[in-house]
Amino acid sequence: MAWVILGHTYIHNVDIIGNYMDLLRSVDNLPFQAVMQGTFSVDSFFLISGFLLCYLFLEESDKRNGKINLFFLCLHRFLRLTPVYMLLIAFNTLVFKYTGSGPFWGNDSDAGACKKYWWWNLLYINNFLPMESMCITWTWYLANDMQFFMAGVLILCVLWRLLLTWNFIYSKPYCRCGPYIIGILLAYIMYQHKDRKWDLKLGMKCIGWCCASFCSLSVVFGLYHIKDNETLFHFYNALSRSAFGLGLAWVIFCCLSGNGGLVDRFLSLKIWIPLSRLTYCAYLFHPIIMSWYFESQKTPFYFTHANMIMLYFGFLVVSFIAAFVISVTFETPIINIEKMLKEKNS
Repeated sequence: MAWVILGHTYIHNVDIIGNYMDLLRSVDNLPFQAVMQGTFSVDSFFLISGFLLCYLFLEESDKRNGKINLFFLCLHRFLRLTPVYMLLIAFNTLVFKYTGSGPFWGNDSDAGACKKYWWWNLLYINNFLPMESMCITWTWYLANDMQFFMAGVLILCVLWRLLLTWNFIYSKPYCRCGPYIIGILLAYIMYQHKDRKWDLKLGMKCIGWCCASFCSLSVVFGLYHIKDNETLFHFYNALSRSAFGLGLAWVIFCCLSGNGGLVDRFLSLKIWIPLSRLTYCAYLFHPIIMSWYFESQKTPFYFTHANMIMLYFGFLVVSFIAAFVISVTFETPIINIEKMLKEKNS
């Protein structure tokens, strides 16, 4: 989530920068590639979502002998995502335009798109709209996630009923589904061998970590100083997201199998638990906070990396504070109500 906010911090102020050429010169710097390739942060969400879906689905299938109510499973996912999502759309459409003013204050085009196409968002098909017609552009991720969830449930039903191995799954990657499929495959392997002790030798660990680091770093920095190589660009676009997913999958595998070492201890710190529960609300609302700040400026913004870093940490903190307020007052009560209804019906 921190990587997402970092990338959006640089993107959201492009229209009001006074020294635009300084920003263009920064694009060619090696460290700046980590900002430019921030789109891969979302692929980590897809990988984790696919992993959790598969593992929890298989676990529940074994407990219930395959008798899972798919309707309630999909309804749970819909209720988990939609209330806060609709709150964001209502705020962006009806309230946001009255919260500020200034020479850079945006027009009403996004609110108009929401008034016309909000039901596309409700059905989680808004990613099929042209970008200029999309209501709240960054919610394309939610549409993808819901579509992958529905497809993943169908695939897992087939896998469980036919007792197929993970080699059965084959699919041409469509945009960002590669990491999601990798997450499903990893969860399937881990679940099938959940009682196995994965005692990897030092040499195997070194090879695995080197390969994972190579995959991840080559994705982030692989296009540095490479221009006018169309073949390489096509190769990169075809494999980069799956390669990034493989690198992250190795980290998850090592942590779950007891081979993660310091990485596992760091990622298992209890401080991440409350932050992880706020990530969804932070993802939805942090661009609203950025838009309000940048569009409220009375003069052009002077770009320096020092300014951007200060803004980044400010946006990061404020986004999670806002996420906490929204989660406590809106999201958590709805989740608790759903749990109560589920317990009564079970």
